[in-house]
Amino acid sequence: INVSDAHGRRLVDDCPDGVLFGEGSAAAVRLGAVDASREGTRVGIESRRGSLKVQSALLGSYNAWNLLAAAAWGVSKQCTDKEIVTGLEQVRSIPGRMEPVEAGPDLLALVDDGDRFSHTA
Repeated sequence: INVSDAHGRRLVDDCPDGVLFGEGSAAAVRLGAVDASREGTRVGIESRRGSLKVQSALLGSYNAWNLLAAAAWGVSKQCTDKEIVTGLEQVRSIPGRMEPVEAGPDLLALVDDGDRFSHTA
């Protein structure tokens, strides 16, 4: 449950067995440093088990939150740290969603079909 989100905080009482993730001390799985570049996203993930460093091919700093949610799921299923990192690092974007198109050595274009992937449609 994302406790950095107002809706997630309302879910906490309804889901007492949920793994809390987000920013701050209320989260059992916390977002650390994020470095998003044209090569992907590096994410630090902290938990009472320790620190994880993930190098993801996913583009966009918002994907750090998606990776954090997936890591929290892995923690809830008692996956090892190695299994979590390996799984997260194997994730690739789907065609049409923040899909990079190399347009020259100094230019990166992204295909992002917002209508197809919109959460508000």
